[in-house]
Amino acid sequence: MGNGAMRFRKLRIAWSVAWGSVAVLLCVLWVRSYEKADAIYRISKTEIQTQLISYLGVISFRRTNLHVTELSIPVKPHGWKYEVRQPVSEFGFSRFALVWNAKELKFRAPCWCGITLATILGTFPWLWQLKRFSLRTLLIATTLVAVGLGLIVWMSQAD
Repeated sequence: MGNGAMRFRKLRIAWSVAWGSVAVLLCVLWVRSYEKADAIYRISKTEIQTQLISYLGVISFRRTNLHVTELSIPVKPHGWKYEVRQPVSEFGFSRFALVWNAKELKFRAPCWCGITLATILGTFPWLWQLKRFSLRTLLIATTLVAVGLGLIVWMSQAD
């Protein structure tokens, strides 16, 4: 395998498959988030609560120091737990949020941001090969663009 183009081919394929799987799982989570809210959370021995929630097309990460907050109820530490809830729209809900202070770290973004990031990371190792492309690559790219545009038109007419 002295050819430079073939050098890390299997590693690039594995990288792309991994990020492609993440993108597909995020798509499934995105669709599911309008029916059910999925929550994964834990409370550590140092009274730090970590939670990851998907609801209404948004993924939310929150890490709260319960010792600093004014909770009168003692908390019991536990490992990771999974819960399915009904999605509840918050008053003043915004799709993007970032809060970082002594009490908590909170980050919230739409699911499509994670899907876009996973797609970019999955295609990143192949970018330098864009100089050389075949007719097959052109047909695949054209098909993907056509499917994407068809989905956009279909979604806009569904409203």
